[in-house]
Amino acid sequence: MACYRVQCNIAGQEENVRNMLLTFDPQAQITADAEQGFVFEVLTFEHGERGFSAIGRFSGSDSVLEERLIDCEIGDPRYPEADLDRRIRERIRLLCLRLMIRATGQTASPWGILTGIRPTKMYFYLSALGFSADEIRERLVAVYGLTPAKADLVRAVAQVEKPFLNNPADQVGIYIGIPFCPTRCHYCSFASYPLSTHGHHVPRFLEALAREIQAVSACLQSTELKVNCLYVGGGTPTALPDDAFESLMHLLPQSFRIPAQGEFTIEAGRPDTISPRKAMIIKAAGANRVSVNPQTMHDKTLAIIGRGHTAAEVCRAVECIRAAGIATLNMDLIAGLPGETRDDMAQTLAAIQKLAPENLTVHTLAIKRAAQWRHNLADYDLPSADETAAMVELAAQVASRMGMHPYYLYRQRFILANLENLGFSLPGNESPYNIQMIEERQTVVGLGGGGVTRLVRPESGKIERLFNPKCPATYVSRIEEIISGKVKSIESLFH
Repeated sequence: MACYRVQCNIAGQEENVRNMLLTFDPQAQITADAEQGFVFEVLTFEHGERGFSAIGRFSGSDSVLEERLIDCEIGDPRYPEADLDRRIRERIRLLCLRLMIRATGQTASPWGILTGIRPTKMYFYLSALGFSADEIRERLVAVYGLTPAKADLVRAVAQVEKPFLNNPADQVGIYIGIPFCPTRCHYCSFASYPLSTHGHHVPRFLEALAREIQAVSACLQSTELKVNCLYVGGGTPTALPDDAFESLMHLLPQSFRIPAQGEFTIEAGRPDTISPRKAMIIKAAGANRVSVNPQTMHDKTLAIIGRGHTAAEVCRAVECIRAAGIATLNMDLIAGLPGETRDDMAQTLAAIQKLAPENLTVHTLAIKRAAQWRHNLADYDLPSADETAAMVELAAQVASRMGMHPYYLYRQRFILANLENLGFSLPGNESPYNIQMIEERQTVVGLGGGGVTRLVRPESGKIERLFNPKCPATYVSRIEEIISGKVKSIESLFH
């Protein structure tokens, strides 16, 4: 663990420098002790009509390195004056990144100084200022430190997303959270409660959810808002008993009218929860997209990560979905699972190709604080950063051979190899809901356990967030308060 003492001669930038150090080296220790550690300094800073310049210095036990950053681009008149502080922070971060690469010999994140979960937002920010696609790519590499490959990926995804981001202001999305699963996977950090311990909460939870659905439906009608996408997630909604699941699926199309070209997705992530009857219930409700998530097609790995199903059950679940005639199938995979290699990913992808989903989502393993195995991570044989990157690259190549293009992208904290999660789709089968969730251009009303409402103000783009409790019992006990606050917030925004 490296120890650093930070000195910054630029007012208000010391925390920015500290954060960049920790982004580059999450295990770093920052100290105020003048006798300890390496010294990381930002010495000088100048900004004027000709641009920006700064000098940083890294003092080690037997060497001193200096890095000078000169940037004339910061003065481009297309940038609004109000964004100057933001741009100065970005240049300081780039200076820190370059100096740390030289000082440590380590490879930087392929995402450079971008630490947020939505890299495409930077593309759309620059596009709105009048920069061309080529100019944006150039800046992503030169100013934000992305590798050329990641800059190309951002541009490709943004260009697919763009037509989905011009919806009328009176359109909203709906998310329904069902926080129950057959078991909890070891890597999971979502609202997910095993039915073995929390199944007794299901009846009262569904009663409370029905009240919230009906109240929000009435509110949307009174404010003349239209629903263009409906996503039922969790948890695993299909883990509900058949009759309970059927009642919920009957209520949803009664409450929210989805246009023929809209999206209605059911998350059926655990293949062992899909049966012919469940698939027909989904079809009868009008859902046109289902997500079945193998994560891997290796039974040994599935057992290690606590999935509780086999690869054969994945194939049977897909057969049920296809037999029911549901239009779009998504399948999720995870790169970086314990004990797996690029060859294992190749075998999984070969099996997925035979199942021919319309969507493929490739996640890179992220070890979240809420995950069960975070406390004994040393017991797991995780692949190296290079091996994980090779898995992700192979998945992209196979998706391309399947006729798919990347259509949405996001990153997470604690993600292996500083990579990303990437959704691929056959043209015309993209999930508008996924795009809206990443770009945050449209209001999405979250209902149920762990549902998050994002109210987007049409005139400013500012976002107000409302959070439903994850715990089913807490959700039930607070349902009237939840409904009242949500309805008032929707009415105040759209009246």
